Amino acid sequence: MLNKCILNIRSFFPIALFLAATLNSITLFAQTSSPSCSQENIIVTSYELRNSNGEPFTVTDNYEIGDLVDGELWVTLGGSTANGYNLYMSFDIWVEGQPYMTDQWNCLFVHQQIQQGVPVKVRDFSWYWGDQIQIKNVFMYWITGNVPNNPADCGPPSKSNQNAQCYFNALGFDVTLPLNPRFNFNPNTNCTNTVEFTSTTIGGTAPFIYQYFWDFDGDAIIDSNDSITSFSFPSSGTYPVSLIVDDGTSINTITKEVVITSNIEIQATVYPDLLSGNTGSVTVQNVTGGTAPYSYLWTFPDGSTTTQKDISNLSDGTYRLVVTDANNCSNQVEFLVEAASILSMNLGDFEAKLGSDQKEVNLTWITNKEIEKGCFEIQRKTSSDQDFETIGSVAISDIKIDATSYGFTDKNLPFFGQSIYYRLKKATEDAVYFSTVKLVQREINPKPVSLWEVYPNPSFDGNSYLKLKKPVLFEDRKVFLRVYDTNRTLAIFSVDLPDSGKVLLSEHFNQFPIGLSYLEVIYGDNSEVIKLINK
Repeated sequence: MLNKCILNIRSFFPIALFLAATLNSITLFAQTSSPSCSQENIIVTSYELRNSNGEPFTVTDNYEIGDLVDGELWVTLGGSTANGYNLYMSFDIWVEGQPYMTDQWNCLFVHQQIQQGVPVKVRDFSWYWGDQIQIKNVFMYWITGNVPNNPADCGPPSKSNQNAQCYFNALGFDVTLPLNPRFNFNPNTNCTNTVEFTSTTIGGTAPFIYQYFWDFDGDAIIDSNDSITSFSFPSSGTYPVSLIVDDGTSINTITKEVVITSNIEIQATVYPDLLSGNTGSVTVQNVTGGTAPYSYLWTFPDGSTTTQKDISNLSDGTYRLVVTDANNCSNQVEFLVEAASILSMNLGDFEAKLGSDQKEVNLTWITNKEIEKGCFEIQRKTSSDQDFETIGSVAISDIKIDATSYGFTDKNLPFFGQSIYYRLKKATEDAVYFSTVKLVQREINPKPVSLWEVYPNPSFDGNSYLKLKKPVLFEDRKVFLRVYDTNRTLAIFSVDLPDSGKVLLSEHFNQFPIGLSYLEVIYGDNSEVIKLINK
């Protein structure tokens, strides 16, 4: 058996020496002239790469760019003759547009009739996922007639058999790979938050006409359809940038984290206004980074502006601050001022703090006294133009004359949104009060899926399986699933994971929307989110 050829543009020279020393029964020779074949009644139609079991790759294979893949090289033949056997094939191997291994050869269909129109294994083959593989200078010859009973060879290798029973193709073929989206981007420099992205997608189905769908900020909204494009990020932070590529036959996605390191950071405190009064204010406490002195530009909800550092006498609305340093570098943040009847609530020390793992927010507050029974509703939203929604409640069961501490933990943070707003609604029999609004800022940094996978994904009929890829222990093998899109939760249900570790999702939820949605898998104290594509 031939030793495997390990091909990699980054380590060609030691690999080349290794192959030259270890490929059994291979004689390397230089091509001095192009062979002349008059009929070419057996031809090569395509080459492809398969896995080590001889199976085609699918979009569910979880290889990363640069992973070493042990697989196989296969070829499909065509032509007009049906009585050939003992086919000799020589070829050159190119990686990333450069020649690396020349005059490779294999014998196919020894003592067998040549098969046409079906893929046939050529050799074991290893390469690095993402490398562009080409087969060039393909030369073949064979014997015609009846398949002999006596032993016969298809070598030693030679390109002197130039007759009607030979084939030559100098340009060769791109080796078929799975659709493999990939992209490069220039890191943002100086003080710009604009980054240019270039698709370097490979593979898929010929003629390799791709459609691109870029999502630059993790909101599942397509921002661009160009192969080369740019995007201006609103502020510093980590953003999940996704590229979905459709070649007309299959769809696949790649996501990379893009870190925007704007030098200027702004810390400020918001004091919401009282109900029916313009008494809100925003105080800039600290500006770090950049080069002093700084200038300030506020934009009010009505479009008016001011260059003051702190602003006051504010009504409801969103206020945008741009801070610019001496080098003309800038950063911007937005602050929400919202009405709150804080005088009648007897509330103090209302705090909202993000946990160190960014998976929960802890809210605490103290009331000076309780003169009525009722409850606190904990309300949340992720943008200034949304309405608050109630996510939990804490009962006021007794009338109290002493200070009382309360707490609530939000463990089900929204997947999208860097800014999360919280407020308390106190409801009693006689009145409804609202607290001040607290803002929590977090870094959007989704962790890659490691334990769960959904396949097929994309799905063409909504029948996909959720599979546990690795053994993991969690109580009662119960898994909670939440299906949602960018606007709302579509379904929440639980399943008991069978011993196979595989669940048919359509048995529990058969209304997966067309296009992009999300599946949150909650198991034990952990959770993972998987993007779903339903064509």
